[in-house]
Amino acid sequence: MAYFRDLNPQDFKGSVVFLDLDGTLVPDDVDELAPAEADTLARLTQLALVYIISGKGHHRAPVIARTHGAEALVSGAMKPSRKVVAGAAVPARPCVVIGDKLLTDGMLARAIGARYKHVTRMTNSDEPLFVVAQNALDDVAWATLEAFRAVRRSTPWLYVRLARPRQWAKNLLIFLPFFLVGVFDASHFLQACAGVVAFSAAAAVSYVINDVIDCREDARDPRKRNRPLACGLIPVSSAMVYAFGLAVLAVIASAYAPRVIPWLVVYLVLTHLYTFYLKPIPVIELLAIIGFYLVRLMAGVTLADAGVTQALLLVIAAGALLGAA
Repeated sequence: MAYFRDLNPQDFKGSVVFLDLDGTLVPDDVDELAPAEADTLARLTQLALVYIISGKGHHRAPVIARTHGAEALVSGAMKPSRKVVAGAAVPARPCVVIGDKLLTDGMLARAIGARYKHVTRMTNSDEPLFVVAQNALDDVAWATLEAFRAVRRSTPWLYVRLARPRQWAKNLLIFLPFFLVGVFDASHFLQACAGVVAFSAAAAVSYVINDVIDCREDARDPRKRNRPLACGLIPVSSAMVYAFGLAVLAVIASAYAPRVIPWLVVYLVLTHLYTFYLKPIPVIELLAIIGFYLVRLMAGVTLADAGVTQALLLVIAAGALLGAA
């Protein structure tokens, strides 16, 4: 991670830059920029509209801004409040916040929809203990965020994204009939868990195949172009091998809950029909989505050895409609 002086001003050409003062340009309460920071700021102001923002350096920010060809934004509000930049005349350009603290500068960038550039903090040797503790907390937050980003950029995570784990929660509907009829013994619970795994793996197979089929179309869609297949991060051949592995997992899981297999077959057939034929038809598409929820619920009914009463059917229908809504 670089100090402000190490940044390349060309990276911010044509942007509106909101530049933090204390910790980014100077250590806390320092009045003058070091030569290296002054040089970088001078080059930056030639390429971008620069606002130096400060909530506490009321007397220093305007002086430093005038000296180095920037504008000053001094506010009584505290970052990350949007009010900090309320006085800026922002043209229709990309906005960037440059700062040293994720929990203030970074959150400000998020609040105003700007890009955030994190830099190494400039510090004093005699900072108060509470400032040291505050900075340490921010460093932990930044390290955590960087670790999370590294995981999301990793190849294993790309395959997790391809399987759409957010959608797996729908398969927990298999447990609903167990609660409705009061079946809580270990044997039934393990079968229900196996059923959830089988449906999740089968659903993941359908998601992967659907993305393989639609990858070219998704690449042109602003909402879908960042999917692993659409942006070329995972080859189609690897995705098909992955889908085969997920299918094997579905078979293994269903072997521990064999009574779920007929409903799993119905689910896969319905998924195939939906992917290739039903999705473009508005009303039929909605009915197919309701069908997905019904199949999951009926799989749970079968595993729970629950009799299909009129009340249970009403609950199942209501659950399917709510899920599709």
